Amino acid sequence: MGWFMASIGFFSGLISAALFAGGLNAAEIKLGGTGGDLGTMRLIAKAYMAQNPETEVVVYPSLGSGGGIRAVIAGAIDLSISSRPLKDKERTAGVADFAYGKTALVVATVADQQLKDLSLRRLVDIYAKRDTTWPNGRRIRLVLRPLNDGDTKLVEDQVEGMAMAFRAADRPGATIGRTDQDAADALERRPDSIGILSLSLILGENRPLRSLALNGVAPTVEALSVDRYPLTKTFYMVTKAAMGVGARRFVDFIRSPVGRDILIRTGHVPSE
Repeated sequence: MGWFMASIGFFSGLISAALFAGGLNAAEIKLGGTGGDLGTMRLIAKAYMAQNPETEVVVYPSLGSGGGIRAVIAGAIDLSISSRPLKDKERTAGVADFAYGKTALVVATVADQQLKDLSLRRLVDIYAKRDTTWPNGRRIRLVLRPLNDGDTKLVEDQVEGMAMAFRAADRPGATIGRTDQDAADALERRPDSIGILSLSLILGENRPLRSLALNGVAPTVEALSVDRYPLTKTFYMVTKAAMGVGARRFVDFIRSPVGRDILIRTGHVPSE
């Protein structure tokens, strides 16, 4: 409840600040949304500002996909990252979206426990508590995301049996990362833990986490580009249906050779 109220307070403050500013600073672009790609967007923003020093791109901490969409609708931010496409009722509120890149959802850990590869079947067994130890005999500790989180739903849709396995793991006392960054922080603190994150978060934020191969396939841009890696996630950029000049220029920069190169370096297959 404390996290929820803090999120509401942050979101309300964001709207108030935007209304107070009243659009006076035309050389500022505000961006937020889901945490899985904020690191990448900070790198793109830095490159954009190097070429456009008169413009400041402000990248806010994680608002979640839904929170970011609401912030764009309210006029609090100009652009938002989403891990899902817009719903019909959101489109009628004057916003639009486009896919800009696909990344991998990876099983991440800081552990060096001689485990380099997991089958999807074993992944289900680990979360279902049927397989509980590393090769050295130490207990595997799970870092979960909320059951209603977008990444949780994506994994459930792509891996048979994961819906029941997630619910088996979601017990009292379980470690749950409320945001992507919370989950990554928890994984870094617990050497025997594993959790599911986007590859783009690990690379975009230069996290000291390693990704396990799944079904013998490492999560690389090359594997993603030929649909060999089994767990994927598409990111969308949400904008006002009628974008301002600054937002339009930043969107064009994401699609430019410089923007696409940053996307590739941070684990994306850029959208055409």
